[in-house]
Amino acid sequence: MTDIIKQRLIGSVLLLFVIGSAAYFLISNANNDNDVQKSIDLPTIEKTDFKSSIEPMAVEFIEDDQETLLDPHDLEKQNISDADKEEKTQTLLAPAPAPAPAPEPKVTTPTPEPSVVAKPANISKSEPSWLIQLGSFSVHSNAQALHDKVSKLGLEPKIEKISTQNKISYRVRIGPEHNKQRVDEIVAQLSTEFGIKPQVLLQQPEIKQ
Repeated sequence: MTDIIKQRLIGSVLLLFVIGSAAYFLISNANNDNDVQKSIDLPTIEKTDFKSSIEPMAVEFIEDDQETLLDPHDLEKQNISDADKEEKTQTLLAPAPAPAPAPEPKVTTPTPEPSVVAKPANISKSEPSWLIQLGSFSVHSNAQALHDKVSKLGLEPKIEKISTQNKISYRVRIGPEHNKQRVDEIVAQLSTEFGIKPQVLLQQPEIKQ
């Protein structure tokens, strides 16, 4: 007998031993569980006398002649007619709306016409005035040069364009002035500053009506 065969026999014997011991262990545990279940005391149930009785219900039978059948269509019509009656009664019982108050008449007070008072014509005489003429030039640039010099003194000269006999002249004037004393002061100032003697022209007053 070879060594390989011996090893196989020994292995099979050991395997059978392990299987047998495991089976024995399982069987012994099962027996112990059965013994434990048998040792448990079950509670005793007391017997009581229980009597049950069934009483028949009172059933009322209606004969065919006494039974009333209802039509669902008739019920809808009846409900609609009842609703119409309720609406009519509510409209009849509802109070009538109070009439709107009449608008109050508007009282218009006549506005008095403004009285026209005739004013008499005022006849007044205007005060006299004076014009100060500094010079008359046929070339506009010369008149403009004098205008600029006089303006530096704080005065307000004016250049007037005059056409006479197909000739155009440019006059440099100051005024009109209503104060004769002021006119004399301007003339004196111009004569000292520029050495000129301006002409003083009197304007006659006009009667206003």
